[in-house]
Amino acid sequence: AVRDISSSQKTISEIIKEKQGTRVSVAGTVIAEPNTLSESFFYISDASGGIQIYSSKKDFPLLSLGDIVEVKGVLSEYSHEPRIKISQASDIHIIGKEEVQNGAPAKIADIKNMPMGILISARGEITQCSNIGMYIDDGSGELSVYIKPSTNIEKNCTQKDEVSVTGLLTKNDSGTRILPRYPKDIIYGKILGESLEEEKSSRSAIHPVYFILFGIIVILLVSNIRILYLLKKKSYLP
Repeated sequence: AVRDISSSQKTISEIIKEKQGTRVSVAGTVIAEPNTLSESFFYISDASGGIQIYSSKKDFPLLSLGDIVEVKGVLSEYSHEPRIKISQASDIHIIGKEEVQNGAPAKIADIKNMPMGILISARGEITQCSNIGMYIDDGSGELSVYIKPSTNIEKNCTQKDEVSVTGLLTKNDSGTRILPRYPKDIIYGKILGESLEEEKSSRSAIHPVYFILFGIIVILLVSNIRILYLLKKKSYLP
């Protein structure tokens, strides 16, 4: 049976702790629109976490990335992932707008302890390619990157290549994974900004050999000055 709770002030992390079948109301920002990862669901998030919004009728209002929405529906779960089931498009109201920021890249070991349903970024070396995505490893752990056909992302996957991925952090029976939303969410090779920073860092770093050469030059200069001084002093002697 569906039961009502007073949850207008609850965060997403609080909502997902409620019993399945509970009628809930929550606000969040759209981080993956309908028809991006699926025709039947999209994702919202707040400061505490994220959650999938599901409609078996595929009935949603026109939504765009960054829309702040209030959603009313019934808490449920599918394949270990919590979600809110709505009955109709009118269960969703747009109440604002904000810019969606991609999170700074995090270590894979840390990502696996983060709340599900949020937007995250990861970077690492491709360890395995498949027809549905890839696995990446950053030295702290390995993470599955699952590419849904609806995203139209090309799988230019080559083992041992470096890659940066942004997407939704989710979990299913196979474990934790990241779902990129758009082609721009996957960048193969080193990111330009990082390459420039590395180059700048290498330029600013002073190699130890330079210190040795500088020391030799100082010693030679001091020695020459001392010799000239002794020669000059000797020339004044009777």
